[in-house]
Parts: sequence; structure tokens; C-alpha cells
Amino acid sequence: NIGLDLGLSSPVNNGQSFGVDLKMNMLTYTGPDVSVIVDSTAFDNRYEVTLNPYYRLENDKLKLLLGLNLMIVSQDETDVFVSPNVKLDVPIANWSLFYINLGGGIESNTMYQVSRLNRYINPAFTPDASRTWADLKLGIRSSAAAGLWFDIFAGYKYTESDILYNPSSYDWIDKGFNNVSMAFQPTTQRLQVGATLKYDYRHIFDFYLKGVYNHYNLKYLDTWKNLYGAQGLDKDDDMEAYGRPAFTFDAGLN
Repeated sequence: NIGLDLGLSSPVNNGQSFGVDLKMNMLTYTGPDVSVIVDSTAFDNRYEVTLNPYYRLENDKLKLLLGLNLMIVSQDETDVFVSPNVKLDVPIANWSLFYINLGGGIESNTMYQVSRLNRYINPAFTPDASRTWADLKLGIRSSAAAGLWFDIFAGYKYTESDILYNPSSYDWIDKGFNNVSMAFQPTTQRLQVGATLKYDYRHIFDFYLKGVYNHYNLKYLDTWKNLYGAQGLDKDDDMEAYGRPAFTFDAGLN
């Protein structure tokens, strides 16, 4: 796995700048003999490129980033897609801030990454890269009193070839749970709302509470329907966002 990150920027007056970031990733597999696995392209070499030109403005009134992610993913075929890259912070009062983050990107899903999440993954199939067309988060951060602040936010994310793990094995065994599993990669849409509350007592200790609700909609790609339709997952309604909790709660004390 060979990666390259390169960034160039040119400042201009009044807190403005122009720049471009380049990210490249090349994956080369020395996999098993492809004649013994189903997907003959599973261990083909892959490359991913993201070019991000942008304009940035920072001053006392706002922080603004306007850009685009121009992305190329080459696996069994070459896909080109574009996502926005926008960030905006606007003070709306002395102690309040409205913010928007809208981005996208590529997740490589290398066998190394996947095995750290699920060590029982079938190594004869390498997952495709995930392509996020839009990842939106907007919210309000505010300090209600000295040492007390909160963050209320909402978000939406659209990802093609997201990577999930079904609790069954997908290995053509009719019943029973097996500790060899395969990733399946539907298109996912996630709606999210949440809030964070933090209190700092005289810089002696602080604690925070955070709660998030996620709602997922899943839809199969045709290639995955053809491969796994015989396993009883031929309807989009049969799928769940396995491994993605609907509610998450966090608390911390320092």
C-alpha cells in the first residue's frame, strides 16, 4: 500500500488563500491463485486519486472553505466522481457559532483495514473502495454560561459500496452461525441528529455527555444482488445496518 499526500497553498491579502491538495493511494495484492476463488478480479491492483482545489477565507467574522473533491477509483473498472468540500463557521452571537461541513471522499477498505474491524472476514474477497458523495454536518455551538457549552448538530451521509458485515456467513451454508463472514457493500444513506454538553469547573475538572441517533437506509447494488440474492437477501427490506448502532452515548471525565 503506497500513498502520497501533497499540499500546495498560496496566501493572498486579508486572510485569503488558494490551494490544492493531492492524495494518491496504490494497492498491490499478492493474493492466491485466482482460479480457486469466485471473483477473478478480487486481487487486481487498484489506485485511488483525490484532487482538492480550494479557496479559504479566515477573519474575525467567519471562516470559509470552498472546494471540490475530484476523485478517481480504479478497481475492476475506473470510476470518476465529484463531491463538494465546504466548511463554514459563522459567529451568530458573542458565544455562539453556526457551522456547516459538507464533504466526501474515498475509503480504501484494504484487507489490513478490514481485518482490524473483523478478523473473521473471508480473505478470498477484497472489498471495493467506498465512495462517499456527500457527508453533511451542520449545527450550533454555544456557551450558555461560564464553563458550560453545548453543541447541537444534524447530518446526512450518502455512500456507495459502504462496507457492512452480516451476522451470517454468506458461505452457502443453509443455517447456523459461522465465524467466517463476508462483507457486503450496499449503498447507505445515514440521517443523524445529536447533542454534546460539556462543563468545565474552574479548570480543575471537566465532564461531557454526548448522544447521537442514526437512521440508515440501505439499497443493494445489482452486482451484490446477483451474487447473494440466492441467500435470501433479494429484497432491500431484508437488510439491516449491521454493526452500525442506532443510538450511541458517550460520557467522559477529566
